Amino acid sequence: MKNNFLKKKNKLTKIIAIFVMLIIVLYACREELMHLEEEWHEANMIEHAKAWYESNKPETPQLLTSDGREQVPMKPDWTNVFETENENYAVVETDIMSKGRILYINEDCREKYEETKDPKYNQCYTRIVFRTDKKTGKTVGFLMTVVPDLEWLEKSNFKPFMDVTYLFRNEQFGGMILFHEMDGRYANGWRYENGKVVAAISSLNVDPAEATLRSTVCQMVTYYQQYVECTYYYSGNESGITNIDVVCRTGWGYPFTRMECYEVGQNNQGSGSGTYQPGAGGGGTPNGGTPTNTTGVVQLVDCGAMPEATKNAQSTLTGIDKEGGRISALRSYTQADIEYGTSIDKTIVTNPNGTTTVTYSINPFIPGEDNGVKNMTAGKNVAYVIHTHNHNPGNRGPSAADIRQVLFYAYNQTYYSNFQGSIIITSDGTEYFLSVTNSSQAQAAYSDASLKVSNTNMFGDSKTAKAFNDIVDNLRAQGFSYNDAYDYAINKILSNKNTGLTLSKRDSSAGDFKQLTTDKTSTDPNYKPKICK
Repeated sequence: MKNNFLKKKNKLTKIIAIFVMLIIVLYACREELMHLEEEWHEANMIEHAKAWYESNKPETPQLLTSDGREQVPMKPDWTNVFETENENYAVVETDIMSKGRILYINEDCREKYEETKDPKYNQCYTRIVFRTDKKTGKTVGFLMTVVPDLEWLEKSNFKPFMDVTYLFRNEQFGGMILFHEMDGRYANGWRYENGKVVAAISSLNVDPAEATLRSTVCQMVTYYQQYVECTYYYSGNESGITNIDVVCRTGWGYPFTRMECYEVGQNNQGSGSGTYQPGAGGGGTPNGGTPTNTTGVVQLVDCGAMPEATKNAQSTLTGIDKEGGRISALRSYTQADIEYGTSIDKTIVTNPNGTTTVTYSINPFIPGEDNGVKNMTAGKNVAYVIHTHNHNPGNRGPSAADIRQVLFYAYNQTYYSNFQGSIIITSDGTEYFLSVTNSSQAQAAYSDASLKVSNTNMFGDSKTAKAFNDIVDNLRAQGFSYNDAYDYAINKILSNKNTGLTLSKRDSSAGDFKQLTTDKTSTDPNYKPKICK
């Protein structure tokens, strides 16, 4: 009996052992199949990226210095390539081979390099990114340049690029990520602190003295750029190691300024010359939340009849557009990469019978830059100055420079006797009217130093800038979108400073301009945005 039991036990043990072996073999096969599937998927994505590149590459794939003075031919290095993905995108990234390098260096890193002469402080890394939208199947290609700041450079033990990809970034990453088209044109960029977006970089190589119209919502920051020319194609990887031995020489280096805006605005995953925004691992908008997500409600109030100045501005836009469609044409320019401006003249003719005839005419459009319109001078008969705010990162509403411009015309009312205000047309369809409602106050405000425009602050006076930011923060904490918070903060500054200016807006060209008010009582810590019905 005992022997039979032992035989059965041994048989059972063998069966269990065989069963366990089968499970191990099946699991190993499954793992191998999954591994092969992953390899196949990655190879497929890389082949797709190669085919897309050959069909869509620009005539001259190149790197450009920020001022366009130097061009460096480049191409993908398909021997150093990897694939990442999330729920929205499949992404292939390659190193580049180029006949030289264009380095963007953080100013603190540059100072440390000058002090130590250690090349580890002089690091910058560019890849080509091929991004495919999983829903639409659309692929775009662009350059991504990672510019570490000093803190992240040292925290990463001088290996700042190992944990930074298009979709994912180390939670401690700090510095800039710049995006360029493959022909070298600048698209956009973001500044990071502790893995989070804290500012949008709307333009490079900006002359601070010429940052007009919208410069007040941004600040200028200095970086250092270096151009290196090589005899043959140069290739580097994320470890910063050159894998082709070529002769290179440093051509020159120089400081340049970039415009940094402290609110990203609408999330945009665009392509072409639009916006490239990393979609995970620290991406997003600064100051918390997404600006389009709002729980704050602007109160509607009965303001009575529309003011004559506002009614006249609205009817003038309608009348000019009916005659030649010029206002509609200007509205279409808001989708351009630069801003456009013009002016509307008012002419008064006395007829033989003693009556007068008033006519309005629009002047030719003046192209500007991505952050404003330079040299937009108006003639003696100007009634309105009008310009676009395009789709580039930054604020939708009037800037402090826009306010300054209106105060200038009001201050010189003896010459510009017909002047009534400024009209701003934005890329999302919103339109603003900044009107002069009290000439005496506006003339006095023009001399107010706290309303002058600074190159690094929102206003020339730090107290005014702080007051503005405090209102924005208060409204954002109540759940208002950043655009609404910005508009009503600007409106409150206009009121507090007795500028004699009134701000109105409409959501589209088909609507009516509505006047904004921003109330604040001593018993309530919160600001209350209101708009006329």
